[in-house]
Amino acid sequence: MKIAWASWDLVWEDKEANFSYTRKYAISAANQGSELLVLPEMFSTGFSFEVDRIAESCNERTHSFLKHLAIDAKIAILGGYALKRGEKVYNVVFLFDKDGQVTGPYAKIHPFSAGGETERFSGGDNLFVVPFKEFIICPFICYDIRFPELFIAAIESKAEFFIIPANWPKTRRDHWKTLLTARAIETQSFVLGVNRIGAGGGLEYSGDSMLISPDGSIILSSGNIEGVFSIDISREMLDTWRERFPAINDKRPEVYRTWGIWT
Repeated sequence: MKIAWASWDLVWEDKEANFSYTRKYAISAANQGSELLVLPEMFSTGFSFEVDRIAESCNERTHSFLKHLAIDAKIAILGGYALKRGEKVYNVVFLFDKDGQVTGPYAKIHPFSAGGETERFSGGDNLFVVPFKEFIICPFICYDIRFPELFIAAIESKAEFFIIPANWPKTRRDHWKTLLTARAIETQSFVLGVNRIGAGGGLEYSGDSMLISPDGSIILSSGNIEGVFSIDISREMLDTWRERFPAINDKRPEVYRTWGIWT
């Protein structure tokens, strides 16, 4: 499968400007033969908490844009926005396939309390595990990568490829790199972290988007470069590593349950 991601200096709360970038990158990724394009967290606005201004109900402006772009560019897109449901707002991602079918959303389970996200966004409570091509993918969002419990639960649901859109600040870039690698190693899965670059909302972002292999090695990192990046990955790489070093088969949930840490 050929996968792509896009990273750019998200234009703060300017949906049309970010749509323009996204359209350009989707067409470029499709022309390179990619089957899936992953966008940074809240790609159309940046990580803004002004939910009264930016939040949308499902099937409104951003949702419709991504759906029709996927069809027009003939590429699946994983992207999200601030989703309003009743009185609550969630930080979500959807999967839009090239035929116009939409699955999701995944709502960020862990809003970032230290940054104030919990004051404006509600946390979700469901995993989103879905087959795509030869893999079973599972998206999480940014701060979620600090919680290994999510990833363990997901591999119990057969997830094999974790995708993490983010707006991860430059000040904690070492945490970002370490956590992405750790999640790949402990789940023996592909992990793709897609972060923005530039600055917005008073924070700087270093990018460091990267694809990690199931053995924990970096396959490709796009650093602080703006653009779209594509790479082929194979089912064989995942299966070979899990057969050679079958750590996930050695888990003992029957023991963990006695400690009250496994359901």
